[in-house]
Amino acid sequence: MSVTAIMDRLHAINGTISGVKARRTFPQQIDAASLPLLVCLPGRSTRSTARIGAGHDEQTRVFRLLLVVEAWMAGIPTESAQRKAESLIDAVTAAYLARPRLELEGDPLDGVTRVTLGEDSGIVAFGERAAVEFPLAITYITPT
Repeated sequence: MSVTAIMDRLHAINGTISGVKARRTFPQQIDAASLPLLVCLPGRSTRSTARIGAGHDEQTRVFRLLLVVEAWMAGIPTESAQRKAESLIDAVTAAYLARPRLELEGDPLDGVTRVTLGEDSGIVAFGERAAVEFPLAITYITPT
């Protein structure tokens, strides 16, 4: 199992979430036409010292799902960014709670043993835009 394979699966799952525009990599520019944007960034990892069979070990990496909604001042009234973020929090949460092994079309991702959706950031400022970050702790088996 590799970070790239997990990132590819996360991008595919993000593409199934209604109301967002999934990107595989972080864009150079974020314009209004690309919003709301959902992108994932690999974060920190820990390795288990226990071996999972010869030549393998268990690793848990936190993948950071970043949902960038829209500019705070984009709508009239200005609460539109907040309202859109509120509705998308539930959509992103539901998509990952339903996939304890990153299932896509019912098939889990080989090597992934557990996915834990952590506490989201709530609606925060990301520059001039409203955003929400969701941490996904993904445990998987890696060759050593």
